[in-house]
Amino acid sequence: MPNFIFGEFQSEITQKKSRFIAIAKNINSKQDALNLIDLYKKKLHDAKHIAYAYILSQDKKKYSDDGEPQGTAGIQILKNLEQKNLFYSMILVVRYFGGILLGTGGLSRAYFSAAQSVLEKSFFLATNYFFEINIIFSYDFFSYINHELKKYNCLTENIIYGQDIKLNFYIKQEFYSDLIHSIKSFDTKKINIFSQKKILGAIYNQKFISLASIKN
Repeated sequence: MPNFIFGEFQSEITQKKSRFIAIAKNINSKQDALNLIDLYKKKLHDAKHIAYAYILSQDKKKYSDDGEPQGTAGIQILKNLEQKNLFYSMILVVRYFGGILLGTGGLSRAYFSAAQSVLEKSFFLATNYFFEINIIFSYDFFSYINHELKKYNCLTENIIYGQDIKLNFYIKQEFYSDLIHSIKSFDTKKINIFSQKKILGAIYNQKFISLASIKN
């Protein structure tokens, strides 16, 4: 399974007086990528170039040289994302020209090194497939449900206590079938699974980080 950048990170390198500022961040969609590009173009409006690359999935990736010679910027950034097996991740490299031409070889090395440097500072999470499940059950079954969730290492995110108990939790795909079988074999009339959705994401600090819902 791929990893993804969790958070936003920045680094800077200098090559022959040209500054290369790299920003790495997780994104969930093409629109997220466009928003990030727009943000830094406004924030760093005096920069000479803002090259970038992002990968959402195996067949959804894009890069841009932003006016640099073809092959010297965007593809160099993309190589770093691919080498780290990163999905839902983006790197921008902002260049401030220092007055000395680097040549295509020098530019390629500089953009590659800038992207590499920010990834060295970045924090990654490993992705996995989960199911988000919502169930409702009577108070008589609370101990049983709680035992099953612990047994399969589920993450409980929300509990609502009313006439019955409504519970929202996440379970890894590999344990999903066993848990559903266990619940259904117990009492389907008093334990109602009213929604379930397959999601790509990760668990960090007892919180679920959602990347994408999977359409079955």
